[in-house]
Amino acid sequence: MKRYWKYVKPYLPAFIIGPILMIVEVIGEVVMPLLLSKII
Repeated sequence: MKRYWKYVKPYLPAFIIGPILMIVEVIGEVVMPLLLSKII
């Protein structure tokens, strides 16, 4: 892993933010039908 650190270091924010945003997207897709069912 140390070998790849020099390549990953410039993109570290993307490596952190990417998975977090993917989790937020999945939560949004799961919650959206529940919210819509309460509205209707």
